[in-house]
Amino acid sequence: MIISPPHTAQATYVAHYRTTLHEKATIMNTQHRYKVEKLVRDKLLERMEKLNSFVKTRILGKEAYLKSLEAKLAEESEEVIKASSHKERVSELADVLEVVHAFAHAIGASMQEVEALRIEKYTERGGFYKGLYCEYVDVEEGSELHNYYQEASDRYEEIKISDK
Repeated sequence: MIISPPHTAQATYVAHYRTTLHEKATIMNTQHRYKVEKLVRDKLLERMEKLNSFVKTRILGKEAYLKSLEAKLAEESEEVIKASSHKERVSELADVLEVVHAFAHAIGASMQEVEALRIEKYTERGGFYKGLYCEYVDVEEGSELHNYYQEASDRYEEIKISDK
């Protein structure tokens, strides 16, 4: 079962204020403010309110939302890499998957569509289960692969083959 978020990413900037909560917290304790400036989960306001914290948020427009999803995907992927235990890694993978779901929704794709393409690519090209690591590839000049690697030279450095 796939749960689709209600976010349409078409709203303009809107600030959510918990003024009374903020005033109450200010009276009770010295406040500390931390810059977050990133996409957060939809239920953050409710969670922070239960912890007597004030959160200033806004709803992003479509372009800013997509950029924030890109940044969130990179952030969550980095957290998978940094995780030190099985439990942490599985938790971070769940976060990556949540971002993938939101990203698909934001671009108008269903997870069924994403999964169908994943299966198609798996069937045609295989997966990443064998641990196969490519050190280099030799291609003929002017071939389709040569053109591919030339166009992607920022990712694939050409190695000079020494004359025999």
